[in-house]
Amino acid sequence: MSDDSANIDFQSEGLLDDVVGDEAREARKRLLDYLVTEEGVELEEIKLAHSEKRLFLLPVERALGGEPKYTAAEVAELSNFDLELFLELRRSLGLADPGGEIKYYSDEDVKTMQAVRWNMEMGMSLESIREINRVLGASLSQLAVTVERRFLTTFIDPDEDEAEMAKRYAAITRATSPEFAFVLQHLFNLHMRDSLRTDILGNEAVIDLLSDTREVAVCFADLVGFTSLGEQIPADQLGAIAERLSAITVELIEAPVRMVKTIGDAVMLTSPDAKSLLDTSLDLVEAIENEGEGFPQLSVGLDFGEALDRSGDIYGPPVNLASRLSDVARAGAVLVSSELHDRFKDDYDWTSIGRRRFKGIEKPVSIWRVRKLGARKVEREQRERRRQSSERA
Repeated sequence: MSDDSANIDFQSEGLLDDVVGDEAREARKRLLDYLVTEEGVELEEIKLAHSEKRLFLLPVERALGGEPKYTAAEVAELSNFDLELFLELRRSLGLADPGGEIKYYSDEDVKTMQAVRWNMEMGMSLESIREINRVLGASLSQLAVTVERRFLTTFIDPDEDEAEMAKRYAAITRATSPEFAFVLQHLFNLHMRDSLRTDILGNEAVIDLLSDTREVAVCFADLVGFTSLGEQIPADQLGAIAERLSAITVELIEAPVRMVKTIGDAVMLTSPDAKSLLDTSLDLVEAIENEGEGFPQLSVGLDFGEALDRSGDIYGPPVNLASRLSDVARAGAVLVSSELHDRFKDDYDWTSIGRRRFKGIEKPVSIWRVRKLGARKVEREQRERRRQSSERA
């Protein structure tokens, strides 16, 4: 516990200077008293938070990160890490270091680094740890921003003063964090299970998995006219369209297809099973068309070949060609290379688009438009009905 709040003159410490009105001053005093007597926050930490205008967040910060007890050097020593390596690994996670000899780190930080040390002693290389950290940091950063926004939207109450708000946020965080941690752990386990089922299909596949490259199908699906649409509608509506594309994609995909990433107005998918990815791409085009007239259609490109799978992302020739094909595809069209056409020419309807050169690709590419089997017949019948209807009119 810190010194009793009665022994601290909050006024002379400058902690009341930025509040106006008797009610606001009383709320600030209640908050400061709570921080000292209930949360055990030291005066110096309070003053730092006050200077950074995050005083009411202190209880939530402690609920999320634990009580600050250690400097970076102390954490490194307790977890048997070189200080510079400890700081480097934190940076690879996207986490900041306050610098200096500030007691910024908690028991949880020590346990985390001890777990990392244990993994290294079990044989995991430092480079593997760095790679995992980069992917984990990027994913969790995005998740944290999303959860924070929903949290504030759900629980913010403009009628509360800062003392009430700080206490309530901290209480809600402490109540929900264990359940949320359980959900994250379970979902991670499920993703690991599905990834293993998809990738490891026998001894040969295990050997392929351990190499740097393997054969995969790659798909890019872009919203047509998204950039120009941004000049016509507000940013929040534009963002909602991109989020809807991501949501529809997640609803449609099933293993062995996985979504690699979203890139603004596009999604990137991959699968070791090319036919599964073709089917998913065609279903995705239909699902987007069913969103209605005001929703942009998709242009889709696919290719199959040897690619590098690194840090959850895919690199290589099939990625480049799939992206180029999506760039030239018309709205609602799925374009593929001759590699995929030759593999599945009896399973779909095909239309030759001809040969085309692409920047960065040495040889001309034979391009095919793919539709579901029987789709061309349905399209012809629809055109004929529209023609007859127009003639009768």
